[in-house]
Amino acid sequence: KTNEILATVIAIAVKETINHLKYMPESKIIKVNKSKMILLPKKGDINTDLYRYRKREPICTEYLINSGIIKKNDTVLDIGANIGYYALIESQLVGKNGKIYAVEPIKSTYKTLQTNVKLNHSENIATYQLAFGDKNTHSEIFVSKWSNLCAMSKDAVGGEVLGTQDVSVVTVDEFVKDKPAPNLILMDVEGYEYEIIKGMTQTLKGKT
Repeated sequence: KTNEILATVIAIAVKETINHLKYMPESKIIKVNKSKMILLPKKGDINTDLYRYRKREPICTEYLINSGIIKKNDTVLDIGANIGYYALIESQLVGKNGKIYAVEPIKSTYKTLQTNVKLNHSENIATYQLAFGDKNTHSEIFVSKWSNLCAMSKDAVGGEVLGTQDVSVVTVDEFVKDKPAPNLILMDVEGYEYEIIKGMTQTLKGKT
């Protein structure tokens, strides 16, 4: 009986979600954390969340904004920047003399990231379409229906896998060797953190 009730509740929730998505616009520019973002509300991923709630991962967001972990003039490496939600917050925190390296491997998501940076005239954000790993190489990344759940490993992908995409992979050490070293590195990489950390040993030692 309990299982039947649970199944009914889930079915109702799914139906309501589908109906809600039906009336959302294809694209919309809205204000999120004092920045403009172009969103695709019908996608059912981070785009939908931000369109509905204007915020994502509220505990992490509030900590980033209010903790002082990012200071004026800092340099931040944002790995897995997606459409720029955190990068735009970081941009405000470091100020015009700070620097954000926003790195996103998926082509379509990267284009939206670039658009959101341009919308805000965020000259302190530099964008890069590549992936990080433990060596410099070329690989493939698995593309999910949900833009924020793509992954280097098929087993780590969230949602339906739409296919694969070729991507350049570099180590963090290689990436920052001709740049100011980051004061802070953020990662959202669906379980690929260990490989990336193996490729940043010199950076962590402050020897770039």
